[in-house]
Amino acid sequence: MKNFRSNLQFVIAIILLALLVLGLSFVIQSLVVNNVAPLSRLTPTAQPLPTNIEPVTVEAQPSQQPPYPQPSSIYPEPKKEGPLPTQHPPYPEPLWIPEPTETIEIVTMEAPAYTQGPYPGPEIAPTFTPYPSPTLKPGPTPTPIELVEPAMDAAGRITYFMPGADEYSLSVITLNIDTMGRLDETSRSTFDASLPNRLIYVSPSPTQGRFAAIGPWGTGMVVDLQTQQVRQIQDLISMDHFYNWFPDGKQLLAIINGGMLGLADIITGEYIYLVVPSYGGIYGAAASPDGYNVVYSAQRDINSIPTIWMVNSDGRDAWVLHSDISASHFAWSPDGMRIAFLGSGWMMMDANGENLHSVGSHYLPHNYMAPPVWSPDSQKLATISSTDADVFTEGSWTERVFEGTAVYIIDANTGEDYPLLTDGSTGYLDPAWSPDGSKLVFVSNRNGKYGLWMVNMDGSGLTLLVESDEMIRFPYWVSCGQ
Repeated sequence: MKNFRSNLQFVIAIILLALLVLGLSFVIQSLVVNNVAPLSRLTPTAQPLPTNIEPVTVEAQPSQQPPYPQPSSIYPEPKKEGPLPTQHPPYPEPLWIPEPTETIEIVTMEAPAYTQGPYPGPEIAPTFTPYPSPTLKPGPTPTPIELVEPAMDAAGRITYFMPGADEYSLSVITLNIDTMGRLDETSRSTFDASLPNRLIYVSPSPTQGRFAAIGPWGTGMVVDLQTQQVRQIQDLISMDHFYNWFPDGKQLLAIINGGMLGLADIITGEYIYLVVPSYGGIYGAAASPDGYNVVYSAQRDINSIPTIWMVNSDGRDAWVLHSDISASHFAWSPDGMRIAFLGSGWMMMDANGENLHSVGSHYLPHNYMAPPVWSPDSQKLATISSTDADVFTEGSWTERVFEGTAVYIIDANTGEDYPLLTDGSTGYLDPAWSPDGSKLVFVSNRNGKYGLWMVNMDGSGLTLLVESDEMIRFPYWVSCGQ
């Protein structure tokens, strides 16, 4: 009996142990299934990858990682065949893709149809036809101005310039000459004007007691000799530089407002345009002595040779006189019949553009701004030449400007030229005629000092009027009537 009980207990224990093992197996299986089921629910259906996204390869981390949220749907995991894994695999770091901050719109535009402008197209080569200069503000109909006849004698005033007390002042000196062409020693007058003492060009007014001057950097000034008043032209009008006076003595022929040729009133500041160049520029201009016309040289574009034009002084009816001539330093004869200018050397033509020919055989030095000076009777021209073409490249008030320079007279009828002084000496600048054309005045350093000299038209009677240790420049001689 005792053995039977022991055997029964042993059997019960075996059964309980088997049930315990079976229960543990069931629990373990349930745990495994419960852990894997969420992974199957999170695995989406495979979708094709976008074609414009390059694949990114990320290496698995060595340590176990906690579960991460499902990555963005644009990077889905591909569908896997076979049984689910029995162990949670490590997941890669999710790829962060920033949201776009702006939208770039690409607009496709059609090229505009080609229209021919100032430059011919690749297949179109039109024959050049000069075109009239456009006018923005035509002036009034020109009123004829009386021509100036030669004076009866040399009586008048000679004005010249010397450095002032500082770089911002210039001494303006005036001498009186009597009817016999002699200096009146008691009539000298001087005043210091607020002008830069390095003027590069002076132009006397034809009818009034004033002059216009160009200083460094193109600064323009008008000085009244009676009131000694100095007016800055740029205070009245935007002017680059001027060429000379209009015959009325009230307007300057100038480049204004950034490249346009016009007439500027030096009192009111009013102006009219004569020429509005396109792509080129203006290289010289002069008004006829009767005030009807203006001759000028303009470039059609930056690659062409300038053309000589004529235009009415109200800005209308421009026409071509000569094509393909580079011209500057225009000077119109007092009788209105001829025009001299610097082209390929000195040249001359009739006022209508006919009879174009070369005159003289000596050339103007570089950077010398003054045009040739006509004699009052329109028969001769006075100009300068030098054995060194670059004597003015260092400035107008240096000792070098006298090196090899001489005054030459051009006969307007024969075209021949000859030196004013026949002794072979040099060092002469700035010739100016007496009102009757019988004499000339000029500056020189021939005596070792700077001097103002006077001489007869034929080179005789050389007379020293003024001598100074300071340089003298730009004399001009006007009649008492002016």
